[in-house]
Amino acid sequence: MVLPISLQVRQIRNIGHVKTKSVDPKNPTERQRLHVYTGWIEVNAVAHTIHDVTERFQVVSFVPISPGVIETVSLAPGENPLRGTTVTARPASVALGEANTIFAVDGASVALERQTEIPGVVGERLFCLVLRMNVAIQQGELLRVTYQVTALWNDAEQITETPALPGSQTPIQKPLESLTADAQALHTLTQRLIADGDIAQARVAALDAIQAYRQIAATSGADVAWVANNVLILSSVLATAGLAGESTAAAQAAVDVLKEFDPPAQALLTHRTVLAQALHTLTQRLIADGDIAQARVTALDAIQAYRQIAATSGADVAWVANNVLILSSVLATAGLAGESTAAAQAAVDVLKEFDPPAQALLTHRTVLAQALHTLTQRLIADGDIAQARVTALDAIQAYRQIAATSGADAAWVANNVLILSSVLATAGLAGEAALAREAAAAITPE
Repeated sequence: MVLPISLQVRQIRNIGHVKTKSVDPKNPTERQRLHVYTGWIEVNAVAHTIHDVTERFQVVSFVPISPGVIETVSLAPGENPLRGTTVTARPASVALGEANTIFAVDGASVALERQTEIPGVVGERLFCLVLRMNVAIQQGELLRVTYQVTALWNDAEQITETPALPGSQTPIQKPLESLTADAQALHTLTQRLIADGDIAQARVAALDAIQAYRQIAATSGADVAWVANNVLILSSVLATAGLAGESTAAAQAAVDVLKEFDPPAQALLTHRTVLAQALHTLTQRLIADGDIAQARVTALDAIQAYRQIAATSGADVAWVANNVLILSSVLATAGLAGESTAAAQAAVDVLKEFDPPAQALLTHRTVLAQALHTLTQRLIADGDIAQARVTALDAIQAYRQIAATSGADAAWVANNVLILSSVLATAGLAGEAALAREAAAAITPE
């Protein structure tokens, strides 16, 4: 279990801070500021377990510019003056236990986090840099960790320096239950404001809700799949309300929190399933928001995520194939022909690689025939007539196999083969169209 350690400002020593201004090379009319923060933190984290058990802790700390002094910014909802950050952290001082003592910093990140209790500073929406480090210890004590944080800021004047804080001051670290209640309250408030027609205020509440969900996911003990599912529900609400940008931000948050979490083996299928759904949703949101270039990238990630589900023990491969076919249709409508074809090909591949039990044979054959049918259409639309010819013959054979399976709806099968015949005839594949018509005639019940 990862235990949080919220550190006092007095535990940060040997503080260094330099900053420089420059012109944005991509936009010479804009200036930017590069800040570098260094120091070491007194952690004093002890691994109490014995034998080869590794304990993990999350260290949460301010990023001061001098002893007790931090930078703060007052931000409007959705505003973020940070262009990018990097963090380097490593153990600096340890107390050894047994011969197989282990110390490590598994990961570190820095972000602007909202604070409400900074002495001497007034601001309704006050944020400051907060450093989070995941450290691991086996049989010993981690005394100090060194860090270097680099932050690229917009050249804004809203960054202010606080008076020296009390030595006991720590970043706000709400308990998981409180964070969950906050997120749910903001989620509900967003829905109520939308229902009440107050879209402007709903936009503000939605951005706060998204941030609240992100904070839950970064908290020890959080159910990350639950967080992602709830943010996806919020994304749907926002999309229906016409808040395209906020809907995309919510879907992106779902993807981010899932990608940052390494699930245990027993939760792998659930995690991969939610991640694929999140990427699928994000692709749709990006398309709706007009960001076709990024939608193309996300779509390929979603296709790969669906393939990973199908390769996971216990997966419902027919469900995977159906969802990839839905994604293929979305991509085709958006004019992303190549990605639409890739999605249909994934559906065919995962079905061909799976040997269904007898009770699922009809469903499996039905979905495979539909996948081959769809892939044929996508290949034609993508201009790959030679491959479409091959896939069409596979689809015709797949439809014949459905008709030969106990419980099949022969009339439905024949109708679908006739639809395929029409598609092939329109594409100039006369021979394949004739074969499809022959198959339909053989399948049609008397």
